[in-house]
Amino acid sequence: MLGLRSSDKKNPDDHWNQPMNRLDTSHSIPAAWKIDWHNFGQLDSYLDEIITHGVTVLNYEPHSMAQSRLLDDLIREIQTRLSNSEGGIAILDLNTVIDRESELLTKTKLLIVMIGNRLGRTVTRNHLSKSPFLPVYKRKEGKGDNYIGNALTSNRPGIHTDGSAWRIARVDLLALLSVSSAFFGGETILVNALQVFDALPRELQAFLCSRSFIRQDPFDHRNPDPVRRTIFHQVRASFYTGLSIKYHRTRIEGGHDYLGEPLSVEDKDALDKLDRSLLAKRFRHQFKLRSGQILFVNNNFICHDRTRFVDFGNRKRYLERYWAGEPY
Repeated sequence: MLGLRSSDKKNPDDHWNQPMNRLDTSHSIPAAWKIDWHNFGQLDSYLDEIITHGVTVLNYEPHSMAQSRLLDDLIREIQTRLSNSEGGIAILDLNTVIDRESELLTKTKLLIVMIGNRLGRTVTRNHLSKSPFLPVYKRKEGKGDNYIGNALTSNRPGIHTDGSAWRIARVDLLALLSVSSAFFGGETILVNALQVFDALPRELQAFLCSRSFIRQDPFDHRNPDPVRRTIFHQVRASFYTGLSIKYHRTRIEGGHDYLGEPLSVEDKDALDKLDRSLLAKRFRHQFKLRSGQILFVNNNFICHDRTRFVDFGNRKRYLERYWAGEPY
């Protein structure tokens, strides 16, 4: 794509704009990712007891709670999957439907916070409330003040990792709690960026590990001093050490446009090649999360996306997003 006019370039969204029955994707969840809640159901009473003592997602302190061996076992299973460079993904299936106003939702969110604080610490950004969970849905009131991200829309964000433009903290763990699915679309897309990196030419690997791109923070998009960082770099997290990716092309293009530092032909060519590899079906898993499923992702090397979706009646896509990580 080197040297082509912008009007001649193939739109990477074209593939995903096809009707769902024409997409060539894998819609099943690999068994290696799955964790069955039936093996940990006794944690219900443990969570109930904690909640009766007034503990919530807002005041949870990890070192003040009584220990649970069963919780330790669950976290170990999740951590094992997240730290595996061939995996990086865990899905805990509660085997039940969750309602947005239910006690079960409250209990499940507390469980996620407890898990997150064993694998790092809560670092969620939420411009709508003080909750450590940002709702992900098509918000009729709009995105809210000073936020230009995609969490509150029905569009396709593009393949990315969360927090790629954030200066303050590194997002190691992304958790998505599915409450309800869309009438149409809204499928989750996951890509292992380590496998993508290994398939890239050596010179492109070197470029993506050395070129620092400007990033526009979706929660602070007018910041006159946005962060600059390479796309691939080494990271040391509590549950993973190795090569990491921080990527969202929209944030890179927005950052360079905002500071008036246009991307070079070499930059665009490298990003085009990376995007084509990230979209390659041999690296991609696509599926629809059901109500009551919790997706845990190693945000250091698993990129994610979603297909556009349409809500209708009471069939509305709604998830709760949680981040855990460490300050830079």
